[in-house]
Amino acid sequence: MSSTESLPSGPFQAWLQGRLDAIRARSGAHVNGAASQALADELGVSTRLIYRYLHEHDSPLVSRRTVQDAADAAGVGVWEIYPELADEHSAGASRHCPSCHEIVTVGADGLCPWCETPGEDPAGMERRYCPKCDKMMMPAGNGSCWRCGSETKGSCPWDECPCGCGAQFARFDATGRRRQWVRGHAPRAEAPGDLDAGPFSEFVEAVLRSLDPIEAVASRLSLPRETVLDLLERRVKRIPRETVIRALFVNGRQGQGKGMPRRPGTPKLHDLYPEDARARRCPGCGQGKARQASLCKQCSRKARRRPAARGPARMGEPVLQDARKMRRQGMAVAEISRRLLARTGYSSAASFAHALRTEFRRRPPR
Repeated sequence: MSSTESLPSGPFQAWLQGRLDAIRARSGAHVNGAASQALADELGVSTRLIYRYLHEHDSPLVSRRTVQDAADAAGVGVWEIYPELADEHSAGASRHCPSCHEIVTVGADGLCPWCETPGEDPAGMERRYCPKCDKMMMPAGNGSCWRCGSETKGSCPWDECPCGCGAQFARFDATGRRRQWVRGHAPRAEAPGDLDAGPFSEFVEAVLRSLDPIEAVASRLSLPRETVLDLLERRVKRIPRETVIRALFVNGRQGQGKGMPRRPGTPKLHDLYPEDARARRCPGCGQGKARQASLCKQCSRKARRRPAARGPARMGEPVLQDARKMRRQGMAVAEISRRLLARTGYSSAASFAHALRTEFRRRPPR
């Protein structure tokens, strides 16, 4: 049967009624409400759902998913409610694989899913401890460690809880997994209450000391590092208008660009260049233009017909040449982007790597 089909509702109702009677007999809860509430808590459902399945379920079928969820919550198998499903259970049984030396879940053919060795009944088998490997494992046929051949011990070593409570616990659980704490003693970040600000203050100071102000400004304004250095050292006399407009646009939106609201108080182009505010002279040709326009009609048409710029806009030609040289040497694009990110205006190595791949496809490095 598949997990999506339905099952007869009779056995499921009988199983629910049996568990309800067992709760009444065990706790002496003769009031129907108390017993139903206990059963509902056990199965993780509401008392209304228990009542509906016992008294108002007129359909001869019930969803198998409902039965499976109830059985899992109660810790029983579906085949215990429907014995005819026992054959399905055998396909997911646990068996010992003598080749893998581990307990595995076999298929319907009884073979190990990893090495296709017939599984053995694990009854009577137990894990043993190898002091040399420091592992709990299913031993070889002679009782020795199948990894190193050393003699194994039947007892699991015990450790003291690192929290300082003095309690001891078995180093490995029943499945051979290593344990580190007594149950419930592991540190939890969601503990209530405030924390001491000292360690976090030291972390903030370490982050502040490691900050590169040039890189921070370049990332905030979406400018290449070389452009920021040229501007700070006054090595350039003119800068493209589009570069200034974009940098101010990104800065006004918390360094994120589109999708973010503009922060109040951040400067605009006309705040830095008051003479450019609502000017009637076109900066492209010097002729007249409308106050609300950036260019006159002729210059706007030329700008729209102008071919696309060669190479990514936030990457200078020296950076692109270095990237091509590294690529010719066999270096991966991801590694190139990480090494040269600080010299560009990209906010992440992933976006820089995407731009590099686009450029390399257009003009492969030679």
